[in-house]
Amino acid sequence: MNGDIDISGAELSSFLSILYPRNFRGHELGTIEEWSAVLRIASMWKFESIRELAIEQLDGRLPPLERLVLSRSYNIPLWLPTAFVGIVLRDSPLVLQEMQKIGLEDLVCIATAREAI
Repeated sequence: MNGDIDISGAELSSFLSILYPRNFRGHELGTIEEWSAVLRIASMWKFESIRELAIEQLDGRLPPLERLVLSRSYNIPLWLPTAFVGIVLRDSPLVLQEMQKIGLEDLVCIATAREAI
């Protein structure tokens, strides 16, 4: 490990806005990308309360595929059922770019469930 951390300036800014808010009554972050960055950094640096806040803010806002990817990346098992159901029940099949984002086991489960419907 050479000490390099792959965090963009925008991601760090999103995370720091939670640590050092300008307004303690609310959060300045609004986009899925901003909250996903907070989740990533909080998970990496083990800021559990900030991680929980990011999960809370993202819950219900994520499309099913992104929900599955983040659930697997940051160990959020509670998101898995709704992610799988959303992907299985959607009208269109997964495209190659989407398939590349998820693991083979999840892809097989999704394909099997879609075939069963």
